[in-house]
Amino acid sequence: MANEKIISIIVKVIIIWGGAIVSIAFHEIGHLAGYKICTKSAKWNIVIGTGRRFISVKKMQIHLIPLLGFFCISDDSFPKRKRDDILTTIGGPVFSLVLLFILQLLVMTFRGNNSGLSIYTYEEAATFLRNYNIYLILFSVIPMKYPPFLVRGKIDTSDGLQLLNALLKKGTFSGEG
Repeated sequence: MANEKIISIIVKVIIIWGGAIVSIAFHEIGHLAGYKICTKSAKWNIVIGTGRRFISVKKMQIHLIPLLGFFCISDDSFPKRKRDDILTTIGGPVFSLVLLFILQLLVMTFRGNNSGLSIYTYEEAATFLRNYNIYLILFSVIPMKYPPFLVRGKIDTSDGLQLLNALLKKGTFSGEG
């Protein structure tokens, strides 16, 4: 009985951790999609999470603590036009909204269905991931500077602040977010 409880906790942590990484990756791939519409440059990479690096795959790094993600562009490949700046910036939140919609459909589909892993129903997993994506969307669209412990290089502002800056002034993409 005690072993089942321990296994249950481990499986739940893995599901939550993996789901958080997928959610952040989807958001950052949204930035990439907006960027690729604007430019053909391959001078970008995606960083998911903070803390010790867990794995690197081509242009993506995954760190152990999946709190935030970063779409990084080299200095010489920032979008030059305001439209490109805006498109690159809103790509992440738009992809997160699409994922949120899909997760809400899953929550409604699994509601009342207790099948799945005996220790974690599909509804619980989908509900957690839906709620996590709500947090990601809110955290990314509220215009703010990130606290210093979350900053990665020059990346220190939310998508909301970047979009606000792009809309209010002329200039190029700030390189953050």
